[in-house]
Amino acid sequence: MKRQIVEYPYPLDLRWSYITWFPVMHRRLLNSEFGRMADFEVLGVALRLWSHSMDHLPPATLPDDEDILAHLLHISPEQWRELMAREYNPLWGWVRVQCGKEMRLSHPIMLEGLEAAVKFNKLRQRGTRKRQPFTPPDAGRAPDQKR
Repeated sequence: MKRQIVEYPYPLDLRWSYITWFPVMHRRLLNSEFGRMADFEVLGVALRLWSHSMDHLPPATLPDDEDILAHLLHISPEQWRELMAREYNPLWGWVRVQCGKEMRLSHPIMLEGLEAAVKFNKLRQRGTRKRQPFTPPDAGRAPDQKR
């Protein structure tokens, strides 16, 4: 984790109840240094942290506290420290983010995912969404075959 501190890019008083998903760009992950070099245990823990970050307020952030992170993962603080001692650890690429008076952790890619979710929600509210998320563009073209 870098020691860089950035400002959280969204207003802290927004209602975030509509954030129920985030995109995982699998090719980007698989081709990244982290995706190639981290072991399966670290990758699994990282994915769980990504999911937790979207459930926290503000979204795409995590507490900057190792004990709380270990608790979120249902592991002991010793297990957390062992994971963090690895060269490619679960917080690879995460930075400290100033969220009002609170310091939290975030990852630039998680903020990109949040931006995609926010844009999708705005399109949906305007009624411009023509298909469900994650359905292929040709979904629904074939006749509906009811059984």
